[in-house]
Amino acid sequence: MAKLRWVALLAVWLVSAAYVGSRIDRGWIPLDEGVLGHSAERVLAGEVPHRDFDDVYTGGLSEADATVYRWTSVRLVNLRWALYGVFVLWVPVVFYIASRFAHPAGAAIATLLCVVWSVPTYPAAMPSWYNLFFATLGTAALIRFTETEHRRWIVCAGVLGGLSMLVKIVGLYYIAGALLFFVWHEYRLAHGRAPTAGARPDRWYAIFVAAALALFVVMLVKLVAGLPSHARFLHFVLPGTLLAALLVEMEWRRPPGVSSIARFRFLTGLIGFFLLGVALPIALFLVPYVEAHAVGDLVRGVFVDPTRRALYAAELPVSLKTIWAAVLWVVVLVPSWRSVEHRDVRARSVWIALAVAAGLALVVTAHGGPVYADLWLAIRYLAPATVVAGGFLLWRLDGAPTDSPRRREQIWLLVCMTALCSLVQVPYAGSYYILYFAPIAILALLATITSREGGVGPRPAVAAAFFLAFGVMRVNPGHISVVGRYAPQSAWPTVALPIARTGLWSSPIESLRYTQVTKLLRDHSAPGGYTYAAPDCPELYYLSQLHNPTPTLFDFLDDPKGHDARVLRAIDSHRVTAIAVNSTPLFSARIDSTLADSLRARFPDSSVVDNFVVRWQSQ
Repeated sequence: MAKLRWVALLAVWLVSAAYVGSRIDRGWIPLDEGVLGHSAERVLAGEVPHRDFDDVYTGGLSEADATVYRWTSVRLVNLRWALYGVFVLWVPVVFYIASRFAHPAGAAIATLLCVVWSVPTYPAAMPSWYNLFFATLGTAALIRFTETEHRRWIVCAGVLGGLSMLVKIVGLYYIAGALLFFVWHEYRLAHGRAPTAGARPDRWYAIFVAAALALFVVMLVKLVAGLPSHARFLHFVLPGTLLAALLVEMEWRRPPGVSSIARFRFLTGLIGFFLLGVALPIALFLVPYVEAHAVGDLVRGVFVDPTRRALYAAELPVSLKTIWAAVLWVVVLVPSWRSVEHRDVRARSVWIALAVAAGLALVVTAHGGPVYADLWLAIRYLAPATVVAGGFLLWRLDGAPTDSPRRREQIWLLVCMTALCSLVQVPYAGSYYILYFAPIAILALLATITSREGGVGPRPAVAAAFFLAFGVMRVNPGHISVVGRYAPQSAWPTVALPIARTGLWSSPIESLRYTQVTKLLRDHSAPGGYTYAAPDCPELYYLSQLHNPTPTLFDFLDDPKGHDARVLRAIDSHRVTAIAVNSTPLFSARIDSTLADSLRARFPDSSVVDNFVVRWQSQ
């Protein structure tokens, strides 16, 4: 078995590396690439995130990307190759987790599913990919801890949580998932310890856990309070609430015979080692901010400014009216009434029919359409479906004769990580944001399905085969939108961007647009000089190799009070001679009429290139 496991790992590792490596330079979203490239370039020039410019994320990714540029060259594709390097290290970790719940072939298939439904769909070096990688690595460390009880694995998991926060503050969700895991771990070990001699049973620990979990649910509600949709409770509050309820129910129904003081001591020891690991990378990151007296700027940029994103950069989860699409998960996850050993002809006929239906779905979705859009609606319910299925299984197994406490604990860990890491969708619940936590959900589903009575069964196997094929054939090519619209061939990434510092492939339309805009800006600006590009188009600074006279990357993150005056002062003081105005910003509002009039007066000559108006001063 050990030899077979190594063969399966090597095979899936090579296939995954080749599959993703062949797509690493394909496609781009200019705004995303602009944020990454422009931020890294400013750090490379000696600027400090949040003090000298409004970093969109925590700042650690900008520092890391600047290091990549320093070691290689200033090209966007180099950031993607750095992401690819971490991805290659991530694949065997996914296989390691999967191998805890399936034989080598099954673990290999689950790993391929995780790969297909992750980076190849959008291989930009976005911070959320690193959050996924760190969360997976941290989960693997905690699984290893359940097997060895060595606390160095807790510290390791904490370090990964700290690194995740430095990339993007949503790393806090992974940390919250780990804290829920520690509560379960203490409960499991308390049941295995002898009752405390001479101590009277008490409920103080149970009361503390119930109160802490109630506060946790309140924080979930507060997190989504700004989203004007009742569906937010189903997608973002219900999963965590179910897990909290399960913990409280177990604590009060089957309390261990151990004193509260002993239990408190053990739990705080676990959390203390974990938080020590979290603090280590954060402390190192803070050193230059302390030296530069910029800790306040960092706190503002990480915890205050992002609250504006709920107003401007938000996308709501799918409406409750679409909950019918979740029936797909009922078909896949509800166990069969019959055991595997007693399958009859009718049972085989059912899964054969499902296989035929899956094949037909692949055929009819070749060019998008309603079935394609309905499948994406079902995928949007991945997190709540996974948590409900996993939570129900754990409740059923509690105290059962066949119960394996360690395996239940590992399932609990994966279900917790699914519930908490899915909060990466707050406040922007775009369909593709599911990919930032889908691999963890896939592993949680694997653990759930392989641990129930009767075995896996044919329906999950058919679903796995379908989603593997659907991901490769219908999602990763990027020719169909999630609402089922087929993109014209002119929008496919078929040409290399003829702009220095990219190394990426884009559509001919975008290639022409950005070639023209950057040429106009460079032709009417001093070499290495300044330009002004707004709203929400940091890619123009990066592509044109012209400097940004303001600290702003997204206008909605800037203080609206005195905004126009600050922009005009920056333009005048840096002797800007050419600007670009984005008429269709993705998040921020268009520039107001007062600023537009002032820009026209300063830059009377103009040329329109699609959604950009390029203006320059008359010679």
